Amino acid sequence: MERSIEKFNILHIDTEKNLGGGEKQLKLLINNLDNNRFNSFIAVRRGSDIEEFFRGYKNTYPLRFSSGFDISSIAKLKRLINDNHINIIHAHTGTAANYASVLKFITHLKTVATRRVSIPIINPAKKLKYKTFDRIVVVSKAIINQLNFLKNIDWIESAVDTKFLNCPKREKALKMLDLNGSFRYICNVGKIESMKGQKYLIRAFSLLKKDFPHVKLLIAGKGNNEQLTELIDKLRLKKDVILLGFVKDTRYVYASSDTCVVASLFGEGSSAAIKEALSCKIPIVATDIGSAHYLVKNNGILVKPKDVLNLKEAMETLLENPIAVNFDPMEFSPKEMAKKYEQIYLDCMKN
Repeated sequence: MERSIEKFNILHIDTEKNLGGGEKQLKLLINNLDNNRFNSFIAVRRGSDIEEFFRGYKNTYPLRFSSGFDISSIAKLKRLINDNHINIIHAHTGTAANYASVLKFITHLKTVATRRVSIPIINPAKKLKYKTFDRIVVVSKAIINQLNFLKNIDWIESAVDTKFLNCPKREKALKMLDLNGSFRYICNVGKIESMKGQKYLIRAFSLLKKDFPHVKLLIAGKGNNEQLTELIDKLRLKKDVILLGFVKDTRYVYASSDTCVVASLFGEGSSAAIKEALSCKIPIVATDIGSAHYLVKNNGILVKPKDVLNLKEAMETLLENPIAVNFDPMEFSPKEMAKKYEQIYLDCMKN
């Protein structure tokens, strides 16, 4: 008689309001975990884009998460843990780590935190919070250096969705997005927020337009559009900067474009946009932060954050001299990422 395999229940906590790369990585992780060994339960912010993103997953629990620490959500999480016999709590955001550290004190369960941003932790209370976790996973080498006060760190690079192994042709992509094929396009994909640097990209693009009148800028993402629309109007770029909003399948944005720009100012861990664009054989202009220096390699140009002129010149260079991209998305396999997390979960349970 075969011995049954022990199964573990993982509670994933994501407290974000707007959908970003971290949530896509969480879905890839859950979809690729071994179902014979792990059950996933997901706690998300009620009324958020994330709740909609995980709609259809049977073990999704929308909670209030109305602040950095919400007592009612703690009580509901504790009940969820007890009712579903949770073995491990996995926090996927900084705020989620607040909840997980308190729950560890209450339940004595093993805890894992994934840190996706390359922002130094200076606050002593935050340092203490991360010291309570059994394992900390970082998504880029740059983040490791910022956590030298911790010993229990694992580096697991973010994955690329396997759909990017099959990117559409330009003509099909243009048609899907209802874009005019007589223009050339530069794209930016990600959350619309100040740290992503879109306003610097728009200023650089306004300089580029003087010499490249047949180039347009595509910005795909959701967030605070107000500052961007004001800047676009001020620079008289209303016809040239196209705010696409949330695009479910970003392959069409990349495939429509000559180059992709990641203009982040700080905090970028392992940029999904860089990996996805390169998977579609689209060269990159990226600010030299986080993992950009080892992801881009010879497939694009790195610039300093906030350097509008340098950003404009880099886009100009790639428009005039396109680069043949050499990038293998299989190096960032979701299955391999999930296997590494599985090993961390198993190690936690052994100890």
